Amino acid sequence: MRLTLLCLIAGLAFCSALPWDDSNTDEEGTYMGSRATNCKCGWANKESGRIVGGKLARANEYPHMAALAKVYNRTVFPFCGASIIAARYLITAAHCTYGQTFKMTAIVGEHDFADDRESKYTAYYPVTAINHELYDPKKIINDIALLITDRPITFSQYVGPICLPVGPSPPEGSRIKVTGWGLTAHKGSPSNILLKVPLQIANLAKCSIAYPYNFINVYRPTQFCSYAYRRDSCQGDSGGPVTWLDPETNRYTLSGLVSFGRDCAGNDPGVNTDVYAFMPWIMNKMRGSNICQKV
Repeated sequence: MRLTLLCLIAGLAFCSALPWDDSNTDEEGTYMGSRATNCKCGWANKESGRIVGGKLARANEYPHMAALAKVYNRTVFPFCGASIIAARYLITAAHCTYGQTFKMTAIVGEHDFADDRESKYTAYYPVTAINHELYDPKKIINDIALLITDRPITFSQYVGPICLPVGPSPPEGSRIKVTGWGLTAHKGSPSNILLKVPLQIANLAKCSIAYPYNFINVYRPTQFCSYAYRRDSCQGDSGGPVTWLDPETNRYTLSGLVSFGRDCAGNDPGVNTDVYAFMPWIMNKMRGSNICQKV
């Protein structure tokens, strides 16, 4: 499910031809940077060996990553991405949860949906959703929702929260990353294995021209756009994390949530919900819960 979103690599063979790749990221999210966080967040696990080309994520490489799924008769139907932000909370896009009548489950610690032995840290948590009150399914604005688990998530080195932002999204041209189990090509098949794709933040004014009916506000932005040649986010990745590696902490920060776009890896950028713009709303809904940020 996605409003035409994350195309985690339109044809994996194109990866090596891109302007830059993230194959040299063995230290990203591992050692501590010059600034600390108030609690452990945004780390990455790199010990399972180097992957050249940056296409497949390592097992449990991103502990904050979760899938939002429908589970029926022991069969799992993942339809959106989500991120762990606290022991009882995950965050996703409102268009993933809006109007859903079936019971939703957050799956954490997962890597390969086709292999039950791939990760021993996989756990299922039934969730209830809190959609943003001003979410507009036609304009796709205020596209953000919180998920409350039925019990605290068990944290470990392989399952844990991402850092939340303390400032606006990074400037145009900044390198960001999207992870998910979405389609590997427009109208293609979803991936069983978690994929990752590096993107860059695109010019918001130009992006707004590409989506004239979505009323992207360039003056008081609550969204930002992302792009890379032949790379994008796709169906199934909706609500998943758009992360930025904070150079001061060397920890991944949740800059955005995959929201909408056109054809996967087409000529138009993808649009993401800017998490920082909604921090007051998040804090209000999570009152009394601890969140992790840079200090």
